[in-house]
Formats: sequence, structure tokens, C-alpha cells
Amino acid sequence: MRMFSGMILGAVFLLAAAYVYDTTNAGTTRADGTQERPMVNWDVVGRNAGNWAGKVQATVSSLINGTKSSTPSTQTDSMEAPRPNAN
Repeated sequence: MRMFSGMILGAVFLLAAAYVYDTTNAGTTRADGTQERPMVNWDVVGRNAGNWAGKVQATVSSLINGTKSSTPSTQTDSMEAPRPNAN
């Protein structure tokens, strides 16, 4: 449990350090005249986090409501007998 907690805490510290670095150095100009680019594309990170959160919410709500997911399934229900091929 300590190892798992340490991994989560390390990931949080890594993201926090990258965010602090990007916010303090974004827009600064180097000695050679080039613009400092951010280390992380935060727009993409925000969009991906939003998509992931939406998927998690849909999954949790489908589990709570007892409904099946909206994605088509290739398996038949356990109450339904498989249909024989008409060859």
C-alpha cells in the first residue's frame, strides 16, 4: 500500500512541478532571442482529462442504474440460446 501511495504522490508532484515550471517560464525569451515553449501542452491535457472524466461518469452511472453500455456487444445474452447457422 505504501508503494502505491508513493507512486500516486510522485505522479502528483511531477505534474505540479511541470505546471509550476511552465507557468513561470512561459513567454520568456532566451538569450539567443527564441521564445521559451511550455514543457506540456496543457490544452490537450485538459481536453483528455475532460474526455476521461466523461467516460468515468458514464460508466459509473450505467453501473448504478443497472443499464448496459451504449456500445454494441458481440456476445449474446446468457438467457438467449445461440442461433444455428443456416448453411
